Amino acid sequence: MAKESRGYEIIEMLGRRDKWFLGGGTACLWAPEWPLHLDAPGFWEHGTYLDYDVGPLFTATLLGQDDREIPLEVEGRSWTPAALTQVYKPAGGLKLTEEKCLTPDDCFTSRFTFENTTGSSNTVHLVVWTAIPRGDVGPNRRYISELHFTKEAVTFTRVETNSSGKPSYSIGFALGVSRKLTSYSMNIAEAGGPYGPQWRYTPFYEKFASGKLGNERKLTGGTNDRGLIFVALHVRVTVPANGKREVVVGLAAGKTENYAGTQLQNALSSKDVIEVSRANWASFFDSVPDFACSDPYIEKCYWYRWFGLRLNMISIKDERLPHPCVFEGINPGWFRHAIAYSAQVHMRELRWMHDPSAAEGSLSNFIENQRRNGSFVGGIVTGSGWNPNESENIYLGDWGRAARDVWRVHGNDKWLSEIYLGLSKYARYLEDERDAEGLGLYDVVNQAETGQEYMSRYLYVDAKADLWGPLQLKGVDATVYAYGIQRALEWMAERVGRSADAAKWKEAADATREAVRSRMWDEKAEMFFDVHPSTHRRSGRSAAVCFYPFFTDIATKEHLGALSKHLLSPKEFWTDYPVPSTSIADEYFSAEGEWKGKRHNCPWNGRSWLMTSSHVCDALGSASVAVEPKLKVKAAELLRKVIGMTFLEGDLERPSSYEYYHPFTGVAPYWRGTDDYMHSYIVDLIIRFVAGVCPQDEFVMVEPLPFKLESFSIGKVMIRGRELGVTYTKKGGLKVTVDGKQRAKARALQPLKVKI
Repeated sequence: MAKESRGYEIIEMLGRRDKWFLGGGTACLWAPEWPLHLDAPGFWEHGTYLDYDVGPLFTATLLGQDDREIPLEVEGRSWTPAALTQVYKPAGGLKLTEEKCLTPDDCFTSRFTFENTTGSSNTVHLVVWTAIPRGDVGPNRRYISELHFTKEAVTFTRVETNSSGKPSYSIGFALGVSRKLTSYSMNIAEAGGPYGPQWRYTPFYEKFASGKLGNERKLTGGTNDRGLIFVALHVRVTVPANGKREVVVGLAAGKTENYAGTQLQNALSSKDVIEVSRANWASFFDSVPDFACSDPYIEKCYWYRWFGLRLNMISIKDERLPHPCVFEGINPGWFRHAIAYSAQVHMRELRWMHDPSAAEGSLSNFIENQRRNGSFVGGIVTGSGWNPNESENIYLGDWGRAARDVWRVHGNDKWLSEIYLGLSKYARYLEDERDAEGLGLYDVVNQAETGQEYMSRYLYVDAKADLWGPLQLKGVDATVYAYGIQRALEWMAERVGRSADAAKWKEAADATREAVRSRMWDEKAEMFFDVHPSTHRRSGRSAAVCFYPFFTDIATKEHLGALSKHLLSPKEFWTDYPVPSTSIADEYFSAEGEWKGKRHNCPWNGRSWLMTSSHVCDALGSASVAVEPKLKVKAAELLRKVIGMTFLEGDLERPSSYEYYHPFTGVAPYWRGTDDYMHSYIVDLIIRFVAGVCPQDEFVMVEPLPFKLESFSIGKVMIRGRELGVTYTKKGGLKVTVDGKQRAKARALQPLKVKI
């Protein structure tokens, strides 16, 4: 790949000094939320392999010819998606630069460059070491199997056990150095600490003598084998006068030790491992539509969002995850899974990639793990002992509309055939278990399954709903999602040769649309509301989800009062940093995320969540295109506000993607440690509403909203095998090309219909 490619430009565009997250897009991630040892060489803070936290990984210590530690102090740090660079203050006559990356082979890699600025040669000792908790065999435990050592690497396997004490998952590791080892040592010790990456805490502090370690392998001993396994690999580095020397260190993770060992050698033998990482990231950025515009905030937000998607992307085939997808967030624990609530919006963004596998896989993975009753699990656990039918968690989602929009970009009828039965089974589950009354309205039965906890809308049916017990509420969001699935299945049935099913799905969708209009719409309040399942009364509780009907054809001109009276009102939802998840007028509203006086981690009673803000931008934008063009100015303003909210303190150099923000100040929840949280679909909104590219079944509408830009362009938009491009300048107007040939133009921003 030529270095002049656009992808390399994007890598540099996103560069900054306050970030450290690294990923390769395969199975691993290094993004410790609250790092305590970021200045230490190597990767001491935890990383992740799929949904498992792994760490500590490794660190390195520099020793002088007197065998004493040479303290290393960071004097400069810089970051790009491809590498984290740390420059250390000169020590012992040497300058030391470390470049860290996570290769596409899942190898956590550090390249150390020693530069001698003196007129005589200099010899130092680099000791790469780690401290691995051995663990115990037993129920719900993790333990380390026997270490294996060769001249090239130390390898071992970490085993996870299930509730019966049987192995449920294992990960192989391989740690090595690019140069021939001078010495090594492996020692078991009773656990203490917690240990950080401090040399004096290790057994090697006392064992390193006369320029080497003792080549020991003491991995058992004492009364039992529990404790920490310390492993050290030592290389002597002689740097000639006014010269340089490089040492590459890597720790690879994989399905087996042998697999990890191969991945490690790929990194260590590479001519330029940092360039491998750069090429990997550049290739990814070159695989998505190339967008630019005169507003640097919009342009950087677009590319930063793609970074976050790639950072959290999983592209290794696993028993539970046979298809590529994106995990919800960086944090080990629940976020580090394929989560149903976010997967359905990932589809909307990932569909714009030239390769459809991640967009399609985001749904296919859940169908592969579908429960017997037709529901989808809330999140997919990769352990082989996991049984989806024993898991009760669920998230409701807009799967149908997302699936149809993926097809509109890639046109894969084979995929439709593969998902049709699974999506049908899910729709029947909703009909059978979520609308027992036959109202055409669908139930929320727990505050968690909407992905939106702590809201007054649930208290309408149960005063104790915030205690996580069961409830029943006919939800606007749940019903709009069900409608989207039914309408998509009506269309899908015709395409996959099941025409007889189409009429059934049409009848169901028509009934749901009518039920929302007649039962959820309050003419006096001019708002859609949740409905009580027994009394059939509307709740009167205003939340961001009440606008969801506007991104479908449920809402018409007669419902526009919901937008003008509520959404556009500064007293309810139109804040400087929108859109608050609950109306400002709500008695439980809190901009600070306090629910009944207590600050919560995931409060939906007033914070501006990127998830609901994306949906409301979609709703207002869709309404401005399909129902009332006069709303286009406000739709553009709203999306611009949401994009601006993601830049910390308005700083162009500090884009972010936290779960939510303060609706009045835009402050992010730093204490959550959840930056680069993939819980929205801003890329899709920028392509559809800024660049105006809106694929339909038979053609593409190009209809940019009035963002008052001097210029914008989008290219390499692959739609059903054709390459579409859109450019706009104030002087030249709007132009659309297909496969490089101009197909439509206009003097100003106006809708253009283009046949594909």
